Order: sequence, then C-alpha cells, then structure tokens
Amino acid sequence: MSNARNPMAKRRERKVEEYARKRQQMGARSSRYMMVRYGCALLFFLDLFWAIFLGFYRTPLLLFPAAGVVGGIVSAVEVTSALDGLRERLPKTKAFLEISGICVLLVTLLTPLMGKEPFFPFLSSSLIAEVLCIGALLLRAVSLRRISQISARSDKKYQTYRKLL
Repeated sequence: MSNARNPMAKRRERKVEEYARKRQQMGARSSRYMMVRYGCALLFFLDLFWAIFLGFYRTPLLLFPAAGVVGGIVSAVEVTSALDGLRERLPKTKAFLEISGICVLLVTLLTPLMGKEPFFPFLSSSLIAEVLCIGALLLRAVSLRRISQISARSDKKYQTYRKLL
C-alpha cells in the first residue's frame, strides 16, 4: 500500500515543482516588460485625460491625444501578448512610441511659439504644458531604450530569465 502511494506522491511532487518553475519563469519574463507596460499605461492615461479635456473645448487638435489613446491600446495588447508568447520584439509598441514621440516633440516646440491655448487651453500656464511634454518625451525615450534592450537580450532581467529556462 505504501508503494502504491509513493509513485502518486512523486508524480504530484513533480507537478508541483513544474508549476513552481513555470511561475518563476513567467515572473522573470513579466519583469522584463514591466517598464514598458507601466510606461505605456502612464502615457495612455496622459493622452486619455488630454483628449477628454480638449474635447470640452471642441478643438480639432483633439486628434493628437486621440491617436495616442488608440496607440496606447494597441501597445497594451502587444505587450500583454508578448508576456504569454516567446517573442521578444514589440514592433507596434516601438512604432507607437516613436511616432507619438515626434508628435509630442512638435507640441513641445510649438507651445512656446503659439502659447498654451491651442494644445493646452485647460492649463494655467504654458510652463506646466512644457514640463508635461518633456516628461512624456523622457518616458518615451526610456521605454524605447528598454524595448531595444529586450530585443537585443542585453537587459539585466534576461540573465535571470535565462537561468530559469
């Protein structure tokens, strides 16, 4: 009777160990994309609030943040699907960050020339708009750098992930 339970116990123990190893792998893989996920989420909500506020002013420049919202959704789907699969490249997220970065750079450069009214009529000063734009640009640059590191497997988290494979 003891011998009959022993193979079952060993099989159950192997399944528990395998499950724990898969959870560790998923955690290590997830941590590689953490900066990109949360950075894109923050940019998504910045664009969403910007679009909502511009919507109150009924301006055609609403297209800038609206495009950012759509790009943020596509980016979130791509990063989430990368967590489940084996691919490490995020071409749509990279393109979104590059294109939206160019748009935000244009807004950053045009705000001092045109004032805050065209892009940020809801803010009290153009300095606040400039700081928000520069912060968004920096976040995009950091996220793009992280995507490049993940694609090249040169990120520090990859070594941890590789050990668990």
